[in-house]
Amino acid sequence: MAEKPEWFGCGSRIIITTQDKQLLKAHGIHHIYKVDYPIDEEALQIFCTYAFGQNSPKDGFEELAVEVTNLSGKLPLGLRVIGSYFRGMPKHGWINALPRFRSRLHDDIKSILRFGYDDLCDEDKDLFLYIACFFNLKSIQILEDFLGKTFEDLSHGLGILAERSLISLEYGFIKMHNLLVQLGRDIARSQDSTLEPGKRQFLIDAREICRVLKIETKGSESIVGMDLDLSEINKEFNISKKTFKRMCSLQFLRFYTRSDDNGDGRLHSPQNLKYLSPELRLLHWDYFPATCLPSTFVTEFLVELNLRNSKLTKLWEGVQPLQNLKCVDLSHSSDLKELPDLSTATNLLSLDLSDCTSLVELHSSVGNATNLSVLNIEDCSNLVEIPSSVENIPNLKIFLAGCSSLVKLPSWIWNITSLNTFNLQNFSSCVQSPLRWNTKIFQGLDLSGCSSLMYLPHIPMSSLLESTSSIGSVKNLYELDLTNCSSLIEIPFYSQCH
Repeated sequence: MAEKPEWFGCGSRIIITTQDKQLLKAHGIHHIYKVDYPIDEEALQIFCTYAFGQNSPKDGFEELAVEVTNLSGKLPLGLRVIGSYFRGMPKHGWINALPRFRSRLHDDIKSILRFGYDDLCDEDKDLFLYIACFFNLKSIQILEDFLGKTFEDLSHGLGILAERSLISLEYGFIKMHNLLVQLGRDIARSQDSTLEPGKRQFLIDAREICRVLKIETKGSESIVGMDLDLSEINKEFNISKKTFKRMCSLQFLRFYTRSDDNGDGRLHSPQNLKYLSPELRLLHWDYFPATCLPSTFVTEFLVELNLRNSKLTKLWEGVQPLQNLKCVDLSHSSDLKELPDLSTATNLLSLDLSDCTSLVELHSSVGNATNLSVLNIEDCSNLVEIPSSVENIPNLKIFLAGCSSLVKLPSWIWNITSLNTFNLQNFSSCVQSPLRWNTKIFQGLDLSGCSSLMYLPHIPMSSLLESTSSIGSVKNLYELDLTNCSSLIEIPFYSQCH
């Protein structure tokens, strides 16, 4: 409308609304206010104004009105469009229409929101779809780990999406409004061919994914990512033998369950799972049905391996290239007996083995993961020993509760500065803790149920009496639980610890 603000008369007040912040900057407009979403109460009032012609829900519609308001993401446009759609509709009509609104975007909303997407270049469109389908609410670092080699300048692309109000970058995390997530998923669903799901880049619809998995679909080499909520599968079925062999471009495979759902047994493929894409970066498969990953499995690009509640007894044989691997979660895999050689996993940050009740030992190569920050071996009830190589990891946080078969704890564990509260509850086989510990780090120590423990480490008198700083360090211990330590013979001198 005008090239610059000076074109308007003195004293004029011009309000411009836009999704594109860069447009304002380009025209020298510096007084920019970001309009936030209405609070919950206001959003409900806006919705009810259009749905019921009043500020509150009609009797019997309270829960439905709140759910639809949440589905709109409190976006005023969505509240207006969806509210108008439901106006005058009986309650059973609301109930019948809700499933569609949970998975599809209303056409009037889609046509408006799509303007921002259509104005992007092809590379930024791809980035938008990756975020909508796989990386919403993930950290920028995670996105860089997975897509840093896919996009020439990832940070520049994120900046453009943020400038166009298609995402927000908050505290190092990426946040996309849920209506925009639905827009991205709708676009991904309609790409290439609505008749042949196997020819698309992303598959996020449960029915379409099941169709591709069951039928030897031609063209599935186009698939880059699959995202499946296992709770949406109504019945068990077998995966076709050649399904994954055709998916040579697959990078992101996520078959997951919500915390309140048991997805065990819905996908059957132990005898058929002989191939997975060599391009895989993300392998997340809750209740993974095979006892071992395929012998042809390629780990070169793998960033995250998440096989919770699996049937695995082992992962693979020999040494694999794991330089890109950041996260491993094998928790609740009760048949897992051994870990592979992890000597090449030098960038591994998190290893979760909690409740792997058949695991007897950790491979000594875990000490090569010098960037490891979290090691969770809680409730590994058959784990006998922690390898001394773990001492080489400088900033490790280790979770040990429930490792009832550990006979002895290595002395270096007691010097890990990140452990200010140590839970050794029910270490029923532990006979002796180390001779000394670092008294400066502990605030709470739970040894309850350590029924075989006979001796606690000695805190020398000198550490109590030498200096004020020493006395202060001992005073950090405010809780020591020795309940049911029935074999304990002697407690060291703690008289000056208050």
